[in-house]
Amino acid sequence: MCTYRAGLSVVLALVVAAIPSVYARPSVPENMANGATILAGMKLADSAESGAGHDLLRFALAVDPENRQALLLQAKVERGLKLDPVSLADGGAKYCQFLAKIAARTKSKGRKLLLYKIIEIIQPDNEDVLLALTKAANAGVDISLDALLSPLEKSKKSAGNGDSAPKKRKKEADGGEAKKILERVRLARVYVRPTSPWNTINDLNRATCPEGVAIKLRASKLTYQTSTTSYNGIQMPYYYGNAVARAGAVRQEDLILSDRSAHDVLRALCWMCNLGYTYEGQNVVITNPDDESAVESGGTSVAASSLVAEFEAERAKSIRKYRGKRIAITGPFSGIGKEMRNSYVHIAGDKVKLVMGSDAPQAEITKLEEAGRRTMSDSDFYSYTLWFGTVGICDGLSRGKVVFKNCEDVWWWHVRKRR
Repeated sequence: MCTYRAGLSVVLALVVAAIPSVYARPSVPENMANGATILAGMKLADSAESGAGHDLLRFALAVDPENRQALLLQAKVERGLKLDPVSLADGGAKYCQFLAKIAARTKSKGRKLLLYKIIEIIQPDNEDVLLALTKAANAGVDISLDALLSPLEKSKKSAGNGDSAPKKRKKEADGGEAKKILERVRLARVYVRPTSPWNTINDLNRATCPEGVAIKLRASKLTYQTSTTSYNGIQMPYYYGNAVARAGAVRQEDLILSDRSAHDVLRALCWMCNLGYTYEGQNVVITNPDDESAVESGGTSVAASSLVAEFEAERAKSIRKYRGKRIAITGPFSGIGKEMRNSYVHIAGDKVKLVMGSDAPQAEITKLEEAGRRTMSDSDFYSYTLWFGTVGICDGLSRGKVVFKNCEDVWWWHVRKRR
């Protein structure tokens, strides 16, 4: 019925061959994880880039985090070890029947849809599953694997770490009230120059300190001095230093922003000067780009061109490095479209696809689409490039593109480039 190696024979016999006796036992999560792990191993042995393989392994670890076979497969995949080939005569049909039976007696709509989603990954042409998922999507339900797995992954994480720690960490990473103030405060016009980041920081502080948020600088890669000054009777930090070499910046040209939020200006500054930022209470701290807190909060953006280069050079290693990670990514806009209920944006010459999540600001997406249609030039001497950034979950490779899903917190601007 099937052939396999590397100790998978015992597991396969328990999960597939022993129907229905094993499935009648109470260890349903373990059985679901075992079956998903076998199918994941089969797909990943064929291709380390298999999105279906990674999705099935993620499902296995979510339903049974201590599953030995799933953990071993995860360890081998992360280390780039060769996987022994596995084949199933039925292609996973009996496992899908097992999941369908569990779904039929599951009261939770979210859990039922999750099981249908896993069946779809294994059997993309299963009509019963396609109908159920399509009806849910038409009713406004997010049927992406990320959304359906999220409650299960969060509950498992909370059970292992306690309820308070994850909530506190998320609040610190997201910035809380400080971020809301940065998004509300507008700057009429500001210059972002890679040679003098302190001027932009001081402009930001003049706008945000009256609202109770200070922008502080703590980046060892820069040489600067700090003092305090008074602006309209409010004490604020003041930064100054020598000119920074343009060669150390991501972009060489100055950026002019008009009527933008302080949050947009902060992100543009960090992007231009290859810096990161994070939140500490009511303060925002500009850091080195590799600062762990900055990376976690989405305050350090990865250049789309660098990401694409990594995937083209070492695909398997890049998938292990980025897949499932929440990443801020920025690159030149190249197109926009819509599939089902979700808009998507292409950057870096269509080599990166960013699928917007349900929380993405649709008004900004509409403005982006309008800006993308306009001719972005005002003279023979200067031309404009439209740059786009967002924070999303890397989903690996699909049809030659690096794909991000559930993207939110979007930003974009025109960059004037000297010809």
